[in-house]
Amino acid sequence: MLPNGMFGNLSKVRMNPMTSQDSVLRQGTTLFFTTLLGIALCFGLNMAISYFLPTAFGFNLLLVSSIVIFCGLVWYYAKNRGERDAEPDLYKKERSLNPYRGLQMGLIAMVPYLLSLLLLILPMYGFSEDLIVIFKFINIQFMPILTFFLPLEGTQGLTWLPVLWAGALHLTIPATSAIAYVVGYNRYMDEIKEAMDSVKKK
Repeated sequence: MLPNGMFGNLSKVRMNPMTSQDSVLRQGTTLFFTTLLGIALCFGLNMAISYFLPTAFGFNLLLVSSIVIFCGLVWYYAKNRGERDAEPDLYKKERSLNPYRGLQMGLIAMVPYLLSLLLLILPMYGFSEDLIVIFKFINIQFMPILTFFLPLEGTQGLTWLPVLWAGALHLTIPATSAIAYVVGYNRYMDEIKEAMDSVKKK
C-alpha cells in the first residue's frame, strides 16, 4: 500500500498492467513530441527577443519565459493525460492505474535529451565543433542558463560542468510530468475550483 501524501487517494491503487489506457511508452513518446513543440516556441521566442529586445531585461525575460513555456507544455499534456486515464476508473469506481505513470512518462520523454548530451561531450574529445551548435538548438529551452557555462566559440574552456547542468535541468521533465499527472488524475484542480466557488458564495 502506498503512503498517504501527494498521491492522495491513490494510496489504494490496485496495480493492473492490463488496462484500457495507452501504454506508458506511447504516452512518454507523445510527451516527448509535445516537448518538441516547446523547443520550436522557445526558438521563435529566442529569435524575437534577440532582435527586438537585445538587453539584459530581454535576456532575463527569455530565461524565465523559455522554462515556463517548455515546462508548461509538459504540465498541460501530463495533467490532461491523468484526467483522461482517470475517467474509466471513475466510471468503474475503482483505481487500477499506476500512480507513478506520470514519472515514467517523463523519464521516457527525457531520454532523447540525455542522449543529446553526447553532442556536448564528443567535441571535448576531438569531434566536430558543429555538434555543439546542434546541442544548443535541441536544448534551446535551457540555453539562457547554459550560456553561463558554455564557451562563446569552439571547445576551448569546455568542461563537464555544462554537461552536468544540462542533465540536471532535464530532470524538470519527469518532475513536472509526475506532479501534473497526479494533479490531473485526482482532479485536484476541480477541487480547488469548487473550494474557491464555495468561498465566493459565502
